[in-house]
Amino acid sequence: MNTQRPNNRNELTDKLIAYHIGLLSEEESAEFKRKIDSDRKLAELSEQIRAILAPLDLYDVDVPDELYDNIIMQAHGTEVSTEQIIREIANEPVSRKKIIFRRFADFVATAASIALIVSAILLGTLHIRHQTRKAVCAGNLGIAGSALAAYANDFPNQLPFAKVSANQWYDRAHHKPRRPHLFILVKHRYLDPKFLICPEETHRPSVVIRIKKLGQYNDFPKGMIVSYSFQNLFGDTKFTPRQRYLRWEKAGQLAVMADKTPLLKANMQLPADIDKMLSPNHSAEGGQNILSLDGRVIWRKSPLLGVNKDNIWQAGNIRKYQGTETPASPTDVFLAP
Repeated sequence: MNTQRPNNRNELTDKLIAYHIGLLSEEESAEFKRKIDSDRKLAELSEQIRAILAPLDLYDVDVPDELYDNIIMQAHGTEVSTEQIIREIANEPVSRKKIIFRRFADFVATAASIALIVSAILLGTLHIRHQTRKAVCAGNLGIAGSALAAYANDFPNQLPFAKVSANQWYDRAHHKPRRPHLFILVKHRYLDPKFLICPEETHRPSVVIRIKKLGQYNDFPKGMIVSYSFQNLFGDTKFTPRQRYLRWEKAGQLAVMADKTPLLKANMQLPADIDKMLSPNHSAEGGQNILSLDGRVIWRKSPLLGVNKDNIWQAGNIRKYQGTETPASPTDVFLAP
């Protein structure tokens, strides 16, 4: 990393960020720690930045020197936008070898790093905190996309499907969503469940599943936080393999996962202005992150996606739900619960 930076009002903040994400040499780090320990104001600023960067501990992120310098340069610009930077990185060409998904490791590391470092530079205003959490949520969806990619590589062009006795995505008797299809990714260790928690939705502790006990479950246990909605596959058996394969032919227009559906909070009934319903995960930002079947994570202020403007929260034209509804066709997106 280039440690010789211009003398401006952001130089100290830059150095603190570099210190906290481990980009300083051992000697520089030791010297800087002595300065922090001896300067109360510097220590307070250091603690602020440490707290903002804390979510990076969730990711195995190694921030390259070039990326760090580029982030600093863009963040100091007057027109910087976390969303724009993430969108630019996310628009890399999609690999089309054996599977239609692309790998998300680089996207997740980069998006999380950029969002959090930019947040630290801008010193954590409310808007930036929301932007940061939105980006972390997008990063989590990216990791889920990578898990789906791995699954689709092992089971060519297949989504995880659990054979269940009842096509019920919401258990009214126990007031509990049912997500056995998504749980397959956790049960077979394609996905760590900690990446299913969006920090914008909740700060409550979540039930932890011990790896040794994964075989005891067929769905997420009560108390486990899942902040995202997955494509409703309960009605898949009514479609032929050819019909299901149509999903992959329109992968870029088909949402497979997104921030949590607003349906549960709306008492299982969609209002007349359904096209304005947004995920409760990001009420302050007014939109939702969506993972499409071709591997892209996009931010939308509308629940409509695709050429036919399919509403991702709705099965066919149904407005009132009991918990057993299924998509009208294999390409009818219905993300629930």
